[in-house]
Amino acid sequence: MNITASSLPLLVQCPGPAHPKTWMEKDKPGPAANFGNCIHTLAECHIKGKPIPVPEAMRINEVDASELSRVELTWRELQAWLDDIGVTVGQVSLSDRSEIPVAANVVTGEAKRLDIDGKRQYGIDLPWIAGTADIVMVANGVAHVWDIKTGSTRSDSYAEQLRFLGGAVMASMKLTKAIVYVAKVNQVEVDVDWYEEITPESWHETLARLRAVRFGS
Repeated sequence: MNITASSLPLLVQCPGPAHPKTWMEKDKPGPAANFGNCIHTLAECHIKGKPIPVPEAMRINEVDASELSRVELTWRELQAWLDDIGVTVGQVSLSDRSEIPVAANVVTGEAKRLDIDGKRQYGIDLPWIAGTADIVMVANGVAHVWDIKTGSTRSDSYAEQLRFLGGAVMASMKLTKAIVYVAKVNQVEVDVDWYEEITPESWHETLARLRAVRFGS
């Protein structure tokens, strides 16, 4: 059985499922998810210096052709923001800092970066939990971890997911501080409307909450 970071908000809010496997069962992505995945694909390729045309990203993620204008406008806003945030944290290049898969053992606290490619098939089981950080940059010994959202859900509802990802990135890189952000993007702006500082102490608290929910300790 495997649990991913994206399931943690629901897991913490509604603990004790009768059938734990339900936490890893997902329906086929709908149009909204495909749209978000398309924007993530464009961002990842841009950051890694291998940009692809918008129509190609739409084809890969099964986005309907009628969405072309919305994808183009949304991507334009996000691309400009991506090019700006390197200056924000004092790093010129974002190369190889997108889609960073990490995992952490909620019992021991061990964390590591995973060597995988593709559609986030992590191949690990409890007590390990895995997730992917959309963007990771390090400046002055601090990991800055961004999560890109294209939906309308309140940003603070993702807090548990981001706390885990920030802590796992921090621990896997042997750092003592991370800052996690939610960047909500639409056709007219990118709004960073939630962020939180992660420390070793808060990371241990996150692991303790997860152990309590999943293992009853």
